[in-house]
Amino acid sequence: MDTEVDILIIGGGIVGLMCAYKLKKNRPKLEVVLIEKEQYLGDHSTGRNSCVLHSGLYYATNSLKHIHCIEGHKQWLSLSKELDIPINLCGKYIITNKVNDSELDKLYQQAIANNVKDIHYVDSKKIALLELLVREGYIDSITVEEGKKPEVSILLKYYEGKPVIREIKRLSKPGLREYVGKKDLPSINGGLGIAVVSTSKGLMTDKQAREAGLGGELLCSVF
Repeated sequence: MDTEVDILIIGGGIVGLMCAYKLKKNRPKLEVVLIEKEQYLGDHSTGRNSCVLHSGLYYATNSLKHIHCIEGHKQWLSLSKELDIPINLCGKYIITNKVNDSELDKLYQQAIANNVKDIHYVDSKKIALLELLVREGYIDSITVEEGKKPEVSILLKYYEGKPVIREIKRLSKPGLREYVGKKDLPSINGGLGIAVVSTSKGLMTDKQAREAGLGGELLCSVF
């Protein structure tokens, strides 16, 4: 039996679903039918994306990517309230893999130009330590959840099902600070691990401090 509809959408991924949603919202009298071959909607690439609402800071100011990203962000927040879908607005840390990186400053200015809200540099020894561990490949990423008491979430890195970090040992303590000169920097497990050193030029690994000719306070060892 033949069936006639106003619009037939093939594919129940995010694009097909949003097309159907927008069509019905803007023109309720249209007869819209969506068909999907799988048992569940969004069963392919839609269900395997990062699920991140991007802020638009990476795109050239006023480019189509920038404009669509900002508008899409707003629409998803509105849709989540309408459909009672929780969204965790946790914020984001952007971490460079270099000790000094001018590209990070450029990205910061780009974010300001793109009107990204609540963007700022974080001047914290704890965050600096986490950034160092990201650069050294011990943890995958960190995110911050803003609030009265901000919380930092750490995503550990795994290799063959096991955490890359086997041991973290605190070396310097409030009641017993441990300082070393540049010639006395330790080597952790024959160079397979790192010692984190607080130097006059910021946090470094023992290798970086040795190359820079700096000593400092030994904070911890990681292996």
